[in-house]
Amino acid sequence: MADWRRVDLAVIDAESVSSWRAGPALCVFDEIGVGEVPERRYVRSPERLRDRIERFLRSLGLLARDLHRGDLRLLCFAVEFLVDELVTLMFDEIEMPRGAKKGTYRQLPAESLEALDRIPVAHPEPQSVIEAHLAVARVFLPRARALGRRWGVEWPSEMEDATRRHLRRELDIMLP
Repeated sequence: MADWRRVDLAVIDAESVSSWRAGPALCVFDEIGVGEVPERRYVRSPERLRDRIERFLRSLGLLARDLHRGDLRLLCFAVEFLVDELVTLMFDEIEMPRGAKKGTYRQLPAESLEALDRIPVAHPEPQSVIEAHLAVARVFLPRARALGRRWGVEWPSEMEDATRRHLRRELDIMLP
């Protein structure tokens, strides 16, 4: 359609608002092919990283609850959520804004792309969702720990330990 229009939006956190006002607009409404989305600057945020790590650990812990409920489709979506957190972490590692375009992840280093490719796609079967959760954790946790050290983020050790105990007790699985 010749008159079709699109909206490109970027959600920013309160910490970035002051720099956003000083820079180009992040919301673009235009005809397809006209204009470009302004480039976003990367803002390092140790607080956001810690929140992401805690959210990841919390989500891993929900594996037990959702398996006991038999909510296998939800667990397939949960794996995709964990992968999304991992991709965002990978962009934090290279201190580059993730962006909203499809395929943006291709800007990641080859090693990161290979790690993503090794994560199995979850199917609505108990063993499949467990394996996929653990595969994402094997990639996420060491990377998050290393980045946290680099950025001076205090690792949520108590939360990690509690998540490990919970998964061991409820499902007899060990986090990597």
